[in-house]
Amino acid sequence: MIHQKTTFVNSHNHPLAAQLAARLNAGAHERCASCLNWSDKKHVGAVAVYVPYDSRPHMGYVLCKRCAKLTTGATEQQSELTKRIETYLDGGAE
Repeated sequence: MIHQKTTFVNSHNHPLAAQLAARLNAGAHERCASCLNWSDKKHVGAVAVYVPYDSRPHMGYVLCKRCAKLTTGATEQQSELTKRIETYLDGGAE
């Protein structure tokens, strides 16, 4: 598998992030794209948008509070987090 470079977009106003946030506000549970645990609105730390390198459609995803804290960690933590998220969103994790 070729490691893709993730492109980040401003998810604050992105329609996919807004739809995901609306589902969470309505009481839905979403799976954290890093640790794969289910989270409700109280336990979600971030809502983001994944833009695949190969022009596939954008995907909205959430990170639990614990995993969201890793986004500000050491470079190695950030790289590992990115790899786990991409693997999950690309269909490589179950």
